[in-house]
Amino acid sequence: MRIDLTIYLGGTIATDGGVIMVLPTAVPPDEFVVPNDLPNPANDLVVASDADQIILGADVFAQRSIVTFYFPEGVPYTYRFRTRDPAIDWSRIQTGRIGVGSGNGIHPVTGEVEPYDTIFTHHFDVGGWTMGQSREARVTTNMGFLTERYPCEEFAAVQVCDATFDRIEP
Repeated sequence: MRIDLTIYLGGTIATDGGVIMVLPTAVPPDEFVVPNDLPNPANDLVVASDADQIILGADVFAQRSIVTFYFPEGVPYTYRFRTRDPAIDWSRIQTGRIGVGSGNGIHPVTGEVEPYDTIFTHHFDVGGWTMGQSREARVTTNMGFLTERYPCEEFAAVQVCDATFDRIEP
């Protein structure tokens, strides 16, 4: 088995650039579920898949976004970025991974700690958003307690949060 995630860029991040922080999150195999009642944009575009592959998709529109996806412990995963809108010229979007790390999110009110094992930070330059802005966003974006901090959208085994504004930052 393997997990294959496509992150579809649209809106501001596809037209002006931005940063996406990707948090792959391992869960015990017996707890891993791909809910059928949540959207999965990859279902609309996949022509064929093998039975040993779980194909996931999520839409990202905000200039500063966090994508968390879940996979069973020990199962390999891959992810990529694409656009779904044919009007968006993918060749105009310069991309690059600018960091890999781990750490802890700390709740500013309760002090509770929420660790994250791995975070991949990706820069998207479409002419308006700089590498410096992406690096600054990664350093200043609070990574713990995402659903309390940011507006988030749920997809099948994927959560996308618009990290533009932190609702609980003191």
